[in-house]
Amino acid sequence: MKIEISTKKRTVPVEFTDLDLKFEIELTDESLVKIEEFMKDAKNVNEKYGEDLDSIMNFVADGLDTLLGGGAFDELYKHIPSSLELLNVLITISTQFSEYAIKELDLEKKPQAQQEKAQEYIQNQKQRRSVKRVH
Repeated sequence: MKIEISTKKRTVPVEFTDLDLKFEIELTDESLVKIEEFMKDAKNVNEKYGEDLDSIMNFVADGLDTLLGGGAFDELYKHIPSSLELLNVLITISTQFSEYAIKELDLEKKPQAQQEKAQEYIQNQKQRRSVKRVH
């Protein structure tokens, strides 16, 4: 018998096809926490920063570099020189990543349900064997 387990990191590709740029977000608890924190902060951007574009740019730069890797903001800003437009990009990435992660987590629950069914089957088989021995 052989048990094989893949420890390859799962990632979600983020592609800007019209810009020919590709990034990846690791599907980890840390990524989910960062996105959740960003989404909370993004709801209050107007209240927190008002029309201070430098502060908004720093917020967006931190978010993109955190999620997509260092230098992502600079690379994207070359092609999309608007912190407000990049804020929308960041919100889109965060929303879609969260939705994808939720779907993936649901898929991971299925093997657990199968394992529970297998355990139930084993218990039923044990009970049947013990009943046969009694007769």
